Amino acid sequence: MSLAVLRFTGGLCIAAGVFFSFAAVVAILRFPDVYTRLHGSSKALSGGAVLILLGALPYTGTAAGAMKLVLIGAFFLVSNPMASHAIARAARKREKEENGQ
Repeated sequence: MSLAVLRFTGGLCIAAGVFFSFAAVVAILRFPDVYTRLHGSSKALSGGAVLILLGALPYTGTAAGAMKLVLIGAFFLVSNPMASHAIARAARKREKEENGQ
């Protein structure tokens, strides 16, 4: 594959990632409660961030730079679901405390 095709594909991935990240912001602003906001934002933001990192790969120029992007993506795929779970658990605990359970 030529470099131009790789960079075009990378640009498409970045554009799709920006779209999904924007969808995550809309989910945070429009959904009614914390659980639906978490669901919408965590799914869309995970996909958006991974697509942006994937799209940045053809622009790195070095294997070390590409490896850093892959490691950042792996860290994000592990940490984002854990953070969303922790937020949902804290929200559920707070609801129980407010209801006297």
